Formats: sequence, C-alpha cells, structure tokens
Amino acid sequence: MLGVHFLVTIATMSLPPGLALQCYICTEVASRDACMRSKLVDCGADQTACMTTYNKNIAGEFWDNACITQTKCDRFVQTYADHCPKHDESICVTCCNTTGCMGQAGRGEAGTVKASTWGAMGTLVTTAVLAVLNHF
Repeated sequence: MLGVHFLVTIATMSLPPGLALQCYICTEVASRDACMRSKLVDCGADQTACMTTYNKNIAGEFWDNACITQTKCDRFVQTYADHCPKHDESICVTCCNTTGCMGQAGRGEAGTVKASTWGAMGTLVTTAVLAVLNHF
C-alpha cells in the first residue's frame, strides 16, 4: 500500500496543469446542487480527495466541499461515523477522488468510502502514469 501511495504522490506531482484533482469549493450552502454550481478548483498535489460535509440541525441543512488529503478525510469520516445519519441532527462526511465528485447526505459510512477510494485511486494512478509517459 505504501508503494501505491508513493506512486500516486510522485505521479500527481508530475501532472501538467489541468490534470490535478478538481473539487467544488463551497461553505455552508443550503443544498448539494448549490455547491455543485460553484467553481471547480484545482487541488494541491497532496490533496487527493474531495471531502463533502453534510450538516443537518435545527437551523437547516448545510453543505461544505473542499480539497483535502486522503488521510485527513478518512479521519473525518471515522470521527463523524456515529453522527450520520440521525433523525433530527446529522453530520455526515464522505470522501471521493474524481474531479467534480461530491458526496450525498447520509452516506458517511467508512466502508463505502474505502471501496470507492480504491477504484478512483486506480484511475488516478493510470491517468498520472500516462501523463508522465506522454512527456518522454
């Protein structure tokens, strides 16, 4: 697993502009759709995940989405796993690894995140390696 992480890191650092992961960036918007209408932003080389946070409380529903490292995103998913979903109040965190991806309410289970992460990571590695090879 360390070898895959190293390869992804090296390959991502070698990506030409425009091939980095892009996430919608939004803070406390009222809906998932509103966030998905925001601008896609290039993530930093070490930010290999888009983290979506869904917060439902007495004041309403709020969505956040941002670039983050996979390790930090996984930590947030684990931290809030018991808070998602609840009936009156929820905090759900999901991670995804493809450009323009965004989680959905009530899908903060770590198992779901892990499964989608590995599929997306394979795509990222393949894209990164092809981009590097095209420069030779």
